[in-house]
Amino acid sequence: MLPKHQRLNKEADIIATLRFGKNHFSPLFSVYWRKNQKAALRFGFLVSKKVSTKSHDRNLVKRRLRAAAHELSPFLPAGWDVLIVAKKISIDKEYPLILRALAETMQKGHFLTALPKQKI
Repeated sequence: MLPKHQRLNKEADIIATLRFGKNHFSPLFSVYWRKNQKAALRFGFLVSKKVSTKSHDRNLVKRRLRAAAHELSPFLPAGWDVLIVAKKISIDKEYPLILRALAETMQKGHFLTALPKQKI
């Protein structure tokens, strides 16, 4: 579970991150990040009805993404907003694959610099 100060809640922050943030894409999701004026690293997750019409499926994807972000957060720089937008294919994927894909996507975008190999 991400602490409250690490959540990206406001619609204006989410839109600004989508519009003005740097991005990198993977088959499972798109990751956007943007510098914020706070000292904290904040995460937001978008899982639309395009991913699944069933809410329990969308919630499962959000829980897996949240857990992966929580596990990677010690290795990410503070002062950024990170928005993860899930794609339809992410419903069928297990947590270890989501964690590995998120780490690889952030490394390709030069946002994640170091990660212990035993984590992924």
